[in-house]
Amino acid sequence: MGVAGIDEIYAYGLRNPYRFGFDSLTGELIAGDVGQNYIEEIDIIQSGKNYGWNLKEGTFRFDPQTGNVSNYLTGLPGTLVSPIAQYDHDDGTAIVGGYVYRGSAIPELVGKYVFGDLQRRFLLHGQIVLCRC
Repeated sequence: MGVAGIDEIYAYGLRNPYRFGFDSLTGELIAGDVGQNYIEEIDIIQSGKNYGWNLKEGTFRFDPQTGNVSNYLTGLPGTLVSPIAQYDHDDGTAIVGGYVYRGSAIPELVGKYVFGDLQRRFLLHGQIVLCRC
């Protein structure tokens, strides 16, 4: 593939991708990745890319010794891919990945990534629909 590493590994740096799906229109692979202590994230997964675990949790630096996150990103590899969306544990607990809605029954959801979390609330964040079930 022209990328260093083991050919059987499609992408690196995911902590706990709990469900993923392909967008039926674009073919993009999208995963909900459960964070450790603070951040849940949604990633568009591409071959050979590194999504940063255990150097990053979402867009934050992750300290594996303490489990804490910070905004101090100096020294991290510039090739780490950031999520397309993230939320902290004030908004949820553990993302359960979903799918990009391409149906016709609910026009407001067409093209939006619909997923669940372990909470019991419903929020709309731009192109992301968070359904807590």
